[in-house]
Amino acid sequence: MEPLRQSLWEALGQLGLKETAQRQQAVTLWSEAAGALLAQRCRALWVQGSTLWVEAESSSWAQQVALLKNRILSRLKHLGAEGIEDIRVKVGGRPLSAPSYDPPLEPQEIEEARRKLADMGFPQTFDPLQDALREWRVRLEAWQERRRAHGRQEE
Repeated sequence: MEPLRQSLWEALGQLGLKETAQRQQAVTLWSEAAGALLAQRCRALWVQGSTLWVEAESSSWAQQVALLKNRILSRLKHLGAEGIEDIRVKVGGRPLSAPSYDPPLEPQEIEEARRKLADMGFPQTFDPLQDALREWRVRLEAWQERRRAHGRQEE
């Protein structure tokens, strides 16, 4: 299992996604880092930059997360979710600014990403794991480009 894990981290590194993947682990490691009781009342939603977004059942539980923030951040780092520097808590519903996990791609975006991957020396056929990593990278780049373009339109 360890060689597969190492290969996966190497592939993520080559795709420029290693740091992002390490931060994203915070969502899956939340219950272990926060502890059973806190994890029953608060759930990790997503990572945005270096911030882990958490949804609390009530303001009392949100305050509990705030009080234990440094301990939770330390545990996350120890468990392998490096790069998380802050925890933000929302009470109740999901914040409106939540990033899409599966941004739709335009056909020209897909074709451009395929050309970029070919230019980087990636063959068109991979095993399923590498295909999934490549698709994740393509979607992430397209989403980031749309975010940058959206930011320029607001200026």
